[in-house]
Amino acid sequence: MTQHVAVPLLEGAHSSADALTLSGRLSIGGIECHLLLPTLRPDWAMTGERDLESPYEPDAESGRSWPMTEWGFIHDHDSVTIQAVGLVLIQPLGWGSMLIDFDHAVGLWRHQLRDWLSVIADGPTDFLELPVRGETRWADEGYTNEVWENYYDNLQWPQRLSRWQWEHVLAHVRSGEEPPLARVLLTTAKRAASAGNSRLAVIDAATAAEVALTVGLSDRLSTEATSRVAQVLMERTRMLGPRLDLAKDLGMALPGRIRADLLERRNAVIHRGTAVTDADAHAAITAAGELVDEYQPLSAHCQDPTSPPIPAPVPPPEGWDDDPPF
Repeated sequence: MTQHVAVPLLEGAHSSADALTLSGRLSIGGIECHLLLPTLRPDWAMTGERDLESPYEPDAESGRSWPMTEWGFIHDHDSVTIQAVGLVLIQPLGWGSMLIDFDHAVGLWRHQLRDWLSVIADGPTDFLELPVRGETRWADEGYTNEVWENYYDNLQWPQRLSRWQWEHVLAHVRSGEEPPLARVLLTTAKRAASAGNSRLAVIDAATAAEVALTVGLSDRLSTEATSRVAQVLMERTRMLGPRLDLAKDLGMALPGRIRADLLERRNAVIHRGTAVTDADAHAAITAAGELVDEYQPLSAHCQDPTSPPIPAPVPPPEGWDDDPPF
């Protein structure tokens, strides 16, 4: 008898609807499983149903074996947000340590899945827990609507993940390959900025820049100095500032405002606890992103060859003010 497990994602994955038919075999903690994404009801458009349903299995009654969970929801005919995935264990687990070990292994697996999805999407894959409707409600409804419009206009829109991107990410995760650290840190900076934590956004952006710059310096020094000299230079420049100086001396490409927008703000946050505005955080992320793209770019084989760039979302239809889709 097979066992069915629902795995809530750490962050919803805004996706193309055609990704919902994906399934595949993988091993988590040494346990062989089938992975299935949730599904749409065939009549969802006519009934107005906006929730995704448990994964479809041709040989089983729909939803019969799956635990109750929030699988996700529908935005439109080709856009959904996946909030959980299903696992079918090929060989059932008993009680005890194997069950707990598997649960811990799934925890590590879903962190790796979230990191790869956000790296492929170049940022958060969900709208996150933003105060979409604002922090306040007013007796004068016009004030409440004004607040809502401000939050909507400044909302962090996630890139919609294509079926190809899901397939590619699952292949990376199945192989156990970790995503590039600098790009993971860049996505955590964007996530922090989206959630209003500007100081953490600056720190993570600076760390992403330092990791990428270290990769760039190591590559450059390997062609211009002996391994001993390269090691000495890297050991003498352990912090971001000195490494930026070394990169400049070597004639390496650097963003024009990286000191003002990133290094100085990072130092002010760490050494003086200085407050950071949203604009400061976004400037720091932009500078770090330029450096990461230069020295730890996403591999060409990770670029989706099947889809043109997806346009920015349009404002919601009239009536969604009372029932936003997030």
